[in-house]
Amino acid sequence: MDVVEFVIAPDELGMGTWPTVEPLLNGVSLVEVLKWCERRPQSYAGLIPERVLEPLRALDGATSAPPTRVEEAWAARAGRGAPAVLAFDTATAATTVAVTRDGETWEARHDPAPGERPGHATRLLELVAEAMAAAAVDWDEVARIVVGVGPGSFTGLRIGVSTARGLAQARGVPLVGVSTLRLLAAGARVEDARPVLAVVDARRGEAFVAAWASVRELFSPTVAAPEELARLAAGLERAPLAVGDGALRFRSHLEAVGTEVPADGDDRHLVSARHWRAGRPPLGWATASLEDVAPDYLRLPDAEIARRAT
Repeated sequence: MDVVEFVIAPDELGMGTWPTVEPLLNGVSLVEVLKWCERRPQSYAGLIPERVLEPLRALDGATSAPPTRVEEAWAARAGRGAPAVLAFDTATAATTVAVTRDGETWEARHDPAPGERPGHATRLLELVAEAMAAAAVDWDEVARIVVGVGPGSFTGLRIGVSTARGLAQARGVPLVGVSTLRLLAAGARVEDARPVLAVVDARRGEAFVAAWASVRELFSPTVAAPEELARLAAGLERAPLAVGDGALRFRSHLEAVGTEVPADGDDRHLVSARHWRAGRPPLGWATASLEDVAPDYLRLPDAEIARRAT
């Protein structure tokens, strides 16, 4: 049997429509692909559509092969809609969960009131259930989990990433980590590629910050004091729009160098998991090992700094 050498790019088939399988399809036969899928029934079984299988059979000389369990499972799914993506982020005070299927997204979120503690530990799974119910999605229909990996709150990130790992392992689905700052920038809703400065309050008088112009990263996530934050904003090719709770905290420094900061209460300052597509990792949506999806703290926690100082 000839070896099929090909790569299926998820964007060509509609990102989020069915799980990414490109890591499996480089120099392997159709039979090997199908066997791999069947060994992971909650990840890929039933998720390879006929329009993909048919040209593969022609290439692989297997046009007369009987239907596999994968094909039968896909046929059984007819009419149930495309697989769904579950995304959430807990890097800031907010807990945001989104479910996307067939190009439509449902979000459930908790934004703590002034003086209220974040609800990461108590509300995350509740919000997951709420978003899935709103989307009429069952766990068997979740094809991928996407989690915000920061930078942000140490406690929030640990809760979010550990929960994502647990769910992905229990359900047997791929897990992908995306930048929280990229999620924030994607919600800024700017036109004509105006630079967006995504700024999250890092406490200790600092901010986590990164900048994009459309999909082009202008500088990567970093930690900045107010004066450095203003310098970064002033050094961009155009006066940027700054969003996030860090932009609110350091408004005076940013506005002093010509940066626009939306009014307090503007929803563009909120991180939303509904923008998970914008967080596409540099290598695409390839499945990573659970251990590879880890919080991006950018700096040491206070306890570790104190320990090293003793």
